[in-house]
Amino acid sequence: MSTMGLLRSILELDVARYEEYFRELEVRYGEPVKPPFIIRLDGVGFGRRLSGFKVPRDLKVHKALVKAAKELIKYFNADYGLVISDEVNILVMNTVPYGGRYEKIISISSGIVSTYTSLSLKKNLYFDSRIIRLRNINDILTYFTYRIRVGFNNYVSSLYHKVFTDKETPHLKVMIDKLRSKGIDVGKVSEWELYGTCILWETYMKKGYNPITHEEVMTVRRRLKTLRKSSKCLKHLIKLCSSNQGY
Repeated sequence: MSTMGLLRSILELDVARYEEYFRELEVRYGEPVKPPFIIRLDGVGFGRRLSGFKVPRDLKVHKALVKAAKELIKYFNADYGLVISDEVNILVMNTVPYGGRYEKIISISSGIVSTYTSLSLKKNLYFDSRIIRLRNINDILTYFTYRIRVGFNNYVSSLYHKVFTDKETPHLKVMIDKLRSKGIDVGKVSEWELYGTCILWETYMKKGYNPITHEEVMTVRRRLKTLRKSSKCLKHLIKLCSSNQGY
């Protein structure tokens, strides 16, 4: 999918509908956590705490969030991640950390992301954490498209209010058109600023040594990879979902 094609599909998404839908799927305290589910972490008071950084997006902040998200994915052995705006979204499809204990997952995920982001940016930063249960494969794809849409809207809105003095926030399409009238084409902005960065596992071959046979051997290992190309992120997510059809 091209950048403009993705932009069109995002603009057509009914945000209010999915806001309500996924709010209903949030796990409450004491409820069991079962896969597949999302751990979503949102920066607390970032507008104030990160004053001095570039608005709407700062690459240094984004890289710090990606680094923190990678640590969380490794710690929980999660399957996929998306960093957009001031939020981190982690998909867990198989291994359930801490036996699915809500309070442990919430507190530890918040602690990991808060700590790594604070160390990277040398500021005391905090994240709240929530868990969203997903009913099926379609929920997974819809959820990530929905969060990209919210992050995209936040970017455009922030940029709009830097240029215009309106107190009200117009519809997204109106903001895009008015920004274009000022020579600001959102379609030409770097993809990570609009759609975020995804984090995924990839496999690779590593040369090793067998001390018993005294022979060199090749072993399959895996490592985390980041992508800033939205079409490739969605393609990988679809492939990941296709390989987990048991939901």
